[in-house]
Amino acid sequence: MLMAKKKISRKQYIGVVAFVLLAIVAIFATTAFLITRGSYAPAATSKPGDVTITGTILCLPHKDTSGPQTMECAYGLKDEAGNYYGLGDSDTGYKNISNAPMNTQVKVSGTLKKETSTVYPTIGTIEVTRIDR
Repeated sequence: MLMAKKKISRKQYIGVVAFVLLAIVAIFATTAFLITRGSYAPAATSKPGDVTITGTILCLPHKDTSGPQTMECAYGLKDEAGNYYGLGDSDTGYKNISNAPMNTQVKVSGTLKKETSTVYPTIGTIEVTRIDR
């Protein structure tokens, strides 16, 4: 039995090629989004300088949790986007930080210094001048 070849029109050919190109663009766009979404930081928290950030006061988690952990508490702040900040105190007696209630949402004002930590997953350190509940 012989099969007759079906002729594809030029319109159908262009439609198929356009569909394939759109699919390729969609795959690249989705891949780019998935790769970059974890590295996004809100503009207000990405620039060093004076900041006010709303978040939860807590003990910073360790980056490496595979081995034994010490029981120290490095004061930190976790903002609403899930970013961690180390906290330093502009008061030499640590009155700003020591009076802050742990695991409570607060507004922290101070100066952000962009620096990374080898121990904690922070994106910077805030030299705290004020904490409001």
